[in-house]
Formats: sequence, structure tokens, C-alpha cells
Amino acid sequence: MSISRGLAALTLFFATTLSASYLYKDEVVFLDSVTKEINTIGKELHEKTGINLYSMILKKTPKDKNLTEYEKEILQDLEKPAVVLMLSQEEKEVDIVVSDIALEKLFDKPQILNPTLNTGSILPILRGKSKDESEAENVGRAIKSAYRDLASQIAKSKATHLQSAPELVNYLYKDEVIFLEYVNTEVNAIGRELHEKSGIGLYVAVLKELPHGMSIVDYEKEAIAKLPKPAIVLVVSEFDKQIDILARPQSLYALFDKDQVLSPMPNSGTILPILTMKAKHTPMSQKFGAAIQNGYTDLAEQIARSKDIALETVPGNANKEVFLVLRILFYAMILYALYLYIKRKYLLRKMKNERP
Repeated sequence: MSISRGLAALTLFFATTLSASYLYKDEVVFLDSVTKEINTIGKELHEKTGINLYSMILKKTPKDKNLTEYEKEILQDLEKPAVVLMLSQEEKEVDIVVSDIALEKLFDKPQILNPTLNTGSILPILRGKSKDESEAENVGRAIKSAYRDLASQIAKSKATHLQSAPELVNYLYKDEVIFLEYVNTEVNAIGRELHEKSGIGLYVAVLKELPHGMSIVDYEKEAIAKLPKPAIVLVVSEFDKQIDILARPQSLYALFDKDQVLSPMPNSGTILPILTMKAKHTPMSQKFGAAIQNGYTDLAEQIARSKDIALETVPGNANKEVFLVLRILFYAMILYALYLYIKRKYLLRKMKNERP
């Protein structure tokens, strides 16, 4: 009995050691969910590309070394080819080092390490720690985000696909009109954070026109059937001039005000007022891009508030400023139209009175 127990313990030890190989060092997080996700993605990436992607989470960098020196030292002990994502908690310092300079062509290092919201994969999360998160949970979320982003970029450069990388979900579900990278980046950044914190997938489809013989409701139902639940889908069709939001399960409608989001009035709606604005020199792609950014952000913020969570990736006051300008233009147009009406009435009356 004691021998079998000893063998079982030894087997477990080796299994754990082997499965933890891609989370090379962890001095902060110690969360099974983080370890499991990193090793699952790392294993699939290595199987499909031959590249080893390691992550290291330090409490702080050793006193006698800077981060770059420490990375080079660690690289000597790792299986090549290797890419190492390193985070030092106390210094809030992150870096990516490679065993071969050619590996740097497989991913966008400045983007991943960018401190700007909607662009960087790690620093915005570290700097935007929510009150309800522990330090371990925040660092864990940040390292998972960067690791997923890095793994996906390497896989894409190698013309392969990772089933285990959650960030491959595209929240800009379909785009036949906009094709603007900054819109895609913002929608996916907000969508990822909303899903991470609430479990809800918020998707958007921008169509040139609806498939022949299909209503917008039929299209929504077909689209949402392919998506993991719970899910909300915003669909806009340019030629059909139709827009709608579908949620499944239906209980999700309680999390946002559908009528307000889809309202054509500038003082309430966040999509149609932009789409119906007359702007001669603005390309249709930019007009739809602005409308989708505003509507998607509005929806995401309403869902987040209903779930009592904060989204760090939303553009802040940018949308409010857009809405304010729209309201001013709307009321200015009403006043101008009223002025023209009164002026016309006055001139007609004056002309009538001047007749012999």
C-alpha cells in the first residue's frame, strides 16, 4: 500500500512539474486557473509551431540585476527556441526577450507592452486594478492577457490557429463596411474585458446589406446560434438602413436599455444620430466606425453598470463629448428651421400688406 501511494505521489509530482513548464516562475499569483490556461496555450503553441513561450512573474527583480540581465540569465536554462514574457510586480515592469532575434518578427512587442488603453495587453490592466481584485488576481489577469495576445500573434505569423487562446474571439463579428483597424482594436479590447469580468459576449455585425430574403431578426438569430452564450448581438445593415439588438438568454435585456441605444434622437440614441448626420466630406467607413464605437461602448457600459463592474478599456469622456456636439447641432438645426419658418411667415405677411 505504501509503495503504491509513493508511486502515486511521484506520478503527481512529475505531472504537475511537467504541466507547469510554461509558467516558468510564479512568485505572486499562485492561481490554478492562471497556471492551467498558460500551460494549455503554451503546449498547443509548441505542438503547432515548435516555439516555447514562457512566462515569469517576479515579486521584484533581483537587487544585483536589471530585468534585461535577469532575462538573459534565465534564457540559458530554457529549451530553445524560446520567447519569455516577464513581469516584475513591484516595479510594474514588463518585457519580452527571445533566444533568437528572428523570433521578434513573429509578434508586435511595442503593441503588447504599450501602456495605452485599447492597445497594450498588460500594463493597462496592472494600472487599472479594480477595488474588488486582489493583487494576485490583477497580476494573473494581466499576465494571461499578454500571454494570450503573444501566443496568438506568434501562431498567426506561423499561419496556424490556437483553439486554446480565448482572445481569438472577434467581437467585431462581421465587418463589410468599416475596415478600420482602430475600430476593430477598440471593440475587441472592450469586448474582451467585458467578457472577462461579466461572462457576457457582446458582438457587433456591420453588413453591407442583409442576405437575400432574410430579415434582420432572422440574421441575428442565425448569428447568435453560432456564438457561446450568454451573448448580445448588435446588427447594422447599411443598404437596408436597419439596426437591431438581440440577446440570448432574454434575461440579458434587463442589463441595458435597447430603446435608448437605438433611438434616432441625439439626446438619447448613440448610433442612429451619427449615421443620419449629413457630412459631405466624411467617408462612409468613418461614419459607421464612429457610430459603432459609440453604440458598442454605450451598450458595454450599461451592461457593466448593471453588473456593478468597471471597464478600464472604455474611451471615457470621448463619447459624452460626441453626444454633446450632436445635441448642440440637433437643437441648433431646430432653432434655425424655426427661424426660417418665422422669417418666411413674416415676409409673406409683409408682402400681402404691401399689395395695393
